[in-house]
Amino acid sequence: MPDLASRLKGRVERTTDVYAAYPQAVEEAFSARVDYGTTDMDGISNGFVDRRNLTMRTHLKRYARRTNAHPKTLESHMAAVDLRFLFYNWCRIHETIRCTPGKEAGLTDTLHDVEWIADLADSQYAT
Repeated sequence: MPDLASRLKGRVERTTDVYAAYPQAVEEAFSARVDYGTTDMDGISNGFVDRRNLTMRTHLKRYARRTNAHPKTLESHMAAVDLRFLFYNWCRIHETIRCTPGKEAGLTDTLHDVEWIADLADSQYAT
């Protein structure tokens, strides 16, 4: 918390779960510069976030632990993440829903493929 407080200027809003150590740590680090709140934790689980993080590390080597596959530029990092989400949501058939998330959400009736992504990239960067 002291490190975080040193990086933030002015008044901050800090909302966390109800972990008992947070109120004292936030108070010591931010003193009177913080509006501190809590989140009602009934029905909330960090399992969803943990699953998303694991999927991201599995699909993109740059997020794997102990790797040297880091991005060289912010632009290449953003492009890799964009491609991953594009494939994950529009091309990959998920076992639990038996279709793509885009199709499940009613955003498309088409099962897209990697060629579709390549065509998108070509049209985006065509000169």
